[in-house]
Amino acid sequence: MVYSADVGWWGMSIWDWLILLLLLWIFMSLLVKKYLIRTFRLHNALACLLTSLIFIAIWVIMEGFVGFMCGMWSQLTLVGGVVAFLLATWVLFLVARSFIETEKWRVRENILFLSLILMYLSYVILLTVWSYIKPMIA
Repeated sequence: MVYSADVGWWGMSIWDWLILLLLLWIFMSLLVKKYLIRTFRLHNALACLLTSLIFIAIWVIMEGFVGFMCGMWSQLTLVGGVVAFLLATWVLFLVARSFIETEKWRVRENILFLSLILMYLSYVILLTVWSYIKPMIA
């Protein structure tokens, strides 16, 4: 795998990671507001942002580590991305326990899963739309 300043070791550009961060923060904030908290304030939005930021940071760090290890161990390329995502998801649940405090822990876990699913679906839709629009612009 070749390193590029635009793409990096992990194969995604900085803009892709920022879009994922923004989508996760939006969906997590909306779902927390709807299902967990009656009065959604700034500290709740910042808690969702910090939780999303930690998730993306762990994912990027693990993708970089796995990308480095793939140069030495070729079998790791098959499952490396999945392992990095699963570790980041596990950290997301641990961090959410501290930042998004509630008695309804099952609802919180469902919100986290749903926000990850919505993040991915909306990201795929954005990539699909962009692939159709990009040739028209160029």
